[in-house]
Amino acid sequence: MLLKLRRYAMRLKKWSRYAMGNSYQHVPQGIGRAFAPGKLEGYYNDLTGKARWTGNTGRHGVPTVKTDTNPAYEMPIVIFQWALGNWDSVLLGEISDGRDRLMAAARWAHENMDEKGGWECWRDLQRPTISYYSAMAQGEGLSVLARAALIDPDGPWLATAKRAYDFLLNSGREGLTRQFGDIVALEEYPGDSFPSVLNGWIFSLVGIYDLGIISGDEGIQAKAKDLAGSVSKALPLYDTGYWSTYDIGKNITSPFYHDLHVAQLRALAMLFPAQADNFNRTADRFEAYSKKRINRARAIVVKICQKLAQPQVGEME
Repeated sequence: MLLKLRRYAMRLKKWSRYAMGNSYQHVPQGIGRAFAPGKLEGYYNDLTGKARWTGNTGRHGVPTVKTDTNPAYEMPIVIFQWALGNWDSVLLGEISDGRDRLMAAARWAHENMDEKGGWECWRDLQRPTISYYSAMAQGEGLSVLARAALIDPDGPWLATAKRAYDFLLNSGREGLTRQFGDIVALEEYPGDSFPSVLNGWIFSLVGIYDLGIISGDEGIQAKAKDLAGSVSKALPLYDTGYWSTYDIGKNITSPFYHDLHVAQLRALAMLFPAQADNFNRTADRFEAYSKKRINRARAIVVKICQKLAQPQVGEME
């Protein structure tokens, strides 16, 4: 009972910060301001707001977050997004020590990768998944390690990234990939509770793209193009006719994730010319939805109802 009350309290606190525009987890994330397609420079998504971490830190100085069961959880997705935000902040001339922070995250990734080649995400957060891994974490880890290899070509970063890549695409029962028809999706939350989350799938894909650049491996580059084709084919499954969905299970997006989808699709159009028309058309349609107040209001009401009906899961501040 106490744990349940603690979760509700943390959830309400998180929602209030989001509503007030003070949520670290929901800083605006447009197209990366230092993004250069085809080059391992700025990240495709603007994570510079994530560089401004003011919370506690753990090993190597990486962020730790508070969950309802762990006061100092080293959450891979939080760490990798913090690192990529710092990387871009250096490129933009906003800070001077961002590369050191990215290398700290790379060291953390190298030391904390398990024997399978993964980083567990969902154990402490008790998400309703079939495994504790996340394709989103694997992909963002690839983006961090690729940039670490750019800074330090003689380090273990590329080899570590290739282990993460192999596990991402060959996870077996851990469920990091899902196939339906000729579409292969990368799963942020393995299992059927949140199937094929679109934003997590795209973050994963971009990690593979980044690894293809730094490694020069034509097989990895071809895999990124194939997976981009899968995203393009799947996009109708995320379109309700008035708003975008979070996953193919018809969970509606919050306004934050709807805007993120638009930015991600614009960036994908720049990375993958073969699917650019469809990515841009879908982004145009989603953007038009959000300009209608009635659509936004409807999406918010549906989202609240879906959230209240979801099973109890762990919370993170």
